[in-house]
Amino acid sequence: MNDTPFTGFSPQSLEFFRSLEENNNREWFAAHREEYVTLVADPMLRLVAELTPMMRQMDPGIVTDPRRAVARIHRDTRFSRDKTPYWPYLWFAFRHNSKTWFHMPTYFFELDGSQYSFGLNIYTPSAATMRRFRGKIDADASAFQNVIRPILRSRTLRLRDDRYKRRIPSAHGQVIDAWYQCRAITVMTYREPDKTLFSKKLIDLLIDRFLVMKPLYDFLWEVTVIP
Repeated sequence: MNDTPFTGFSPQSLEFFRSLEENNNREWFAAHREEYVTLVADPMLRLVAELTPMMRQMDPGIVTDPRRAVARIHRDTRFSRDKTPYWPYLWFAFRHNSKTWFHMPTYFFELDGSQYSFGLNIYTPSAATMRRFRGKIDADASAFQNVIRPILRSRTLRLRDDRYKRRIPSAHGQVIDAWYQCRAITVMTYREPDKTLFSKKLIDLLIDRFLVMKPLYDFLWEVTVIP
């Protein structure tokens, strides 16, 4: 990565992922490695670098080194039935410097051959975290309403429907109950390729939406229990 500012991804970035999905083998990737670096990896690294000042203000504990925040496109196939060697998409995660980061609140962005997405989640929250999450809602539902109000007002961000099979008794209204029943918390949006993706306006979009989710980010940290 050089010091060139982020100016957006390109239609060729998406085409690379579509071609990779059709040719997911080491020989093809080796022949197209330069395209991967130029069209996908470098823009993703530059995007992380552009977002770093804001993320450090939000939480100084977040890992902002682009080469640590951006995922590896190589898959670990040792314990998977799917032996294709590469992910047909790439993402970054603003996470804490811990081996157990997937139990903690994390901001993310992902790009593949047909869409891009971004949001906030706890990838695999512990059962204790979700109990504390519900307990904190029970203790002050109106305060939680204030936490999620910016998200509810957003035209794009949505809570992923990931509920327990058996409903947990709740005295809360429909809006809060949708969160109360979650096994894991993911707030995100999917967008088809647009002018924003292909320009530096993507930086402003992510900053705006990440700030909208900041009250929820803080709330989730207050209830997080690392197993």
